[in-house]
Amino acid sequence: MRTFAHHPISRRLPIKGVPMRESAIQAAVCQHWRMFGLPHTLVAAIPNEAAKGQAGLTKGLPDLLIIGGRVRIGFMELKTPTGRLSLEQKTFRALCAFVSIPFADTYGRDEPIAILEAWGVVRPQVNGPAAYQTNPSQRGARP
Repeated sequence: MRTFAHHPISRRLPIKGVPMRESAIQAAVCQHWRMFGLPHTLVAAIPNEAAKGQAGLTKGLPDLLIIGGRVRIGFMELKTPTGRLSLEQKTFRALCAFVSIPFADTYGRDEPIAILEAWGVVRPQVNGPAAYQTNPSQRGARP
């Protein structure tokens, strides 16, 4: 009998007008690192979603721990395009700035991947999504 492994991330695009959930963004970013991550790097989820009084959990911790590349160690908070940082998340970001640890609060699916590229954690995508390119002329758009 032949068995087939299915891809852990849905290949369906989000319905237009309905943004991806943070959990879907996190899964996409982690999968991207698994596919395109550079040697001696790590992108790991910090399972802290239910930090509501459970021992050992701390409100405000970011979604991802990043090790390697040009940052050595860093943290990334993932948000939907309309998401906002909580007070605890802003406090953690300020702590990272105080001790010179890179921290990125990112929005949507493409921005965190672009940050991972900039931090030297994943290989840059040659023909990546248009969201990676800031100059409209690079996308072949007409003025």
